[in-house]
Amino acid sequence: MKIKQCIKADRFAVGLGYGDLLEKALAKLFNDNSNFPLCDSWYAWKNHSHPHFNERVAELRVQTKKFEAKKQ
Repeated sequence: MKIKQCIKADRFAVGLGYGDLLEKALAKLFNDNSNFPLCDSWYAWKNHSHPHFNERVAELRVQTKKFEAKKQ
């Protein structure tokens, strides 16, 4: 459930125009926490409360493109 909430919160941030800043902040957190970059999706689904950095940034970029297209 938390994963869906994270994605929803990310979309909200993108809608406010903070997608780029959020991506930078997530990158800093990821580097500071030194998480292993990849893991099995089933393991992550079962054991992690938040989406992986790569998945979250990919979704952020998709939402940012949609937001930018809407603005024009």
